[in-house]
Amino acid sequence: MKIVLFAAVIFLFVYGFIVKAGRRDLGANAPKEGQYNAVTGITITIVLTAFYLIFAVVQIVYLFMNSAGLPDDMTYAEYARQGFFQLLFVAVVNVCMVLIFSAIFRKSLVLNVSLLMMCICTYIMIASSAVRLSMYIAEYDLTYLRINTIWALIVTSIVMLGVIISLFWRNMPLFRYIFMTVLVMFTLYAFIRPGAVITRYNISQAHDGNKVDLEYVMDIGNDGVPYLIDYFRAKDITPEMVMEEVMSKYSEDTYYWRDDTVGERLEKMLEENDDKGYIRSFNFSRYRASKTIEDYIK
Repeated sequence: MKIVLFAAVIFLFVYGFIVKAGRRDLGANAPKEGQYNAVTGITITIVLTAFYLIFAVVQIVYLFMNSAGLPDDMTYAEYARQGFFQLLFVAVVNVCMVLIFSAIFRKSLVLNVSLLMMCICTYIMIASSAVRLSMYIAEYDLTYLRINTIWALIVTSIVMLGVIISLFWRNMPLFRYIFMTVLVMFTLYAFIRPGAVITRYNISQAHDGNKVDLEYVMDIGNDGVPYLIDYFRAKDITPEMVMEEVMSKYSEDTYYWRDDTVGERLEKMLEENDDKGYIRSFNFSRYRASKTIEDYIK
């Protein structure tokens, strides 16, 4: 049911985007800017802001000032997800309210200040979600899902900055700003090579005396291979060693049961890369990983 609802929301968003891109008369029958009295909007925003402030105070006192740990009746995963989805819901509500209220109510400093306070409370929720996520990562290391969540928090922070600016600059192209923010951040996300970031972080935790989930790190892709090979060399793990022995000694999970060696496992990765070795499919990360594996095996 969640997947169906999520797909429906995405469909409506994409449909609206396509229609808006192809037509210019959608706002012809909409209420003119400033048609309604600002008192109504001020009343609604003040009530919502009061609830937001109560939540913000609780977050500041409990999470930040007292350095509270994990609640007794929750796991790290539940704690982090709860904070993120609370943030996502509030952020969407705030963006919609700013767009609607700015369009239909007359310009008012009090209304803008009330909307500004809501946006500031959103930033407090972003900080709260980031703290919860950092606790989760410190306990269970990085994964693609967790680094995606970090990216979403950063994007939300930048989008909310544009929302705040639009409160005091009514002609700001907010939709274009949000679109360009997501586009630029997605491009930067690709260039930071998430697999390399995840592998480097998880292995750095292992150097501090902790074990690392080697099964996950080895399956993460080519970007993390150079850091994985450096770890093998630092731990004197040779290509001839059996994977099951390596897993039991260095990995935090010992569910690896196959009897192939480290070299054989890496050669399988090498074969997969060689199968994609055509010029049109050349990839620098794949090329670098292959060269690193060949040097290590030799």
